[in-house]
Amino acid sequence: MRLLRFLALLVFAPLAGAASVNDHWWNPDAPGYGVMLEHVGDGGYALLYDYGADGTPRWYVAPALDRYGSTASGQPALRGDLYRVEGSPYGAPYDPARRGQTRVGTINLEPHEVDRMLVVTTIDGVERSQSTRRLTWAAPEYGYRYLGGFSMRRVVEGNPIAVVQNYFAPFDIERRGDTLLMQEVGSPRACSYTGVYRQNGRLGSAVGTYRCDETDVGTFTASEIETTGNGVSGRLERRGTNYREYGRFGGVTQYSHTTGPID
Repeated sequence: MRLLRFLALLVFAPLAGAASVNDHWWNPDAPGYGVMLEHVGDGGYALLYDYGADGTPRWYVAPALDRYGSTASGQPALRGDLYRVEGSPYGAPYDPARRGQTRVGTINLEPHEVDRMLVVTTIDGVERSQSTRRLTWAAPEYGYRYLGGFSMRRVVEGNPIAVVQNYFAPFDIERRGDTLLMQEVGSPRACSYTGVYRQNGRLGSAVGTYRCDETDVGTFTASEIETTGNGVSGRLERRGTNYREYGRFGGVTQYSHTTGPID
């Protein structure tokens, strides 16, 4: 296993602009096991719940994860010490004397896709590997206008040099069932996108077709779409007749098509 960890270090080369791994990760084939993960910069925090050898529930924390590399898409690989925690029983008065934590081993979090992660733990000398995915329970609300823009790189067929294109473009995003609709508003290109939508944990994605005018048509992939009450961000790739464009988009929430301007 040490050799595998060493090989992982070679595979996960550091990369700027890391994608978010903040989410609840679980294995649907092994309910009762999961990891709640928060990552900021080069560090992170994980809460692991599992069962002990006697079948009773166990809680473990990794309060000081370190990032040791990234996948090609920018997802961070994290590792750190793992602790078993103890405290006052449920319903009893809080007793600070019963609070404690004991180091029991290590945890290694290796993302392999945007929605897949291998969790390797060593607890009391026993190593275990568990494949996990983001836990999805609902898709966020769409139906807003965002004030933002696009930062893209364009590669034209036959020319290896990528041209950077940064432009301002308010845009609308709406979801109708499993279909995602996006429309650039006020942009010289006025592009529209229609794709099949999928939700993975807190991240969304869509694959479909776009049209900017009668001649500029093709396919697109939007990924790592993350929304909050304040805005939206994501990655975007477009493939036209003789070019490929890839980059990021984002914006702040400006207008709800249901309630009007956002206060």
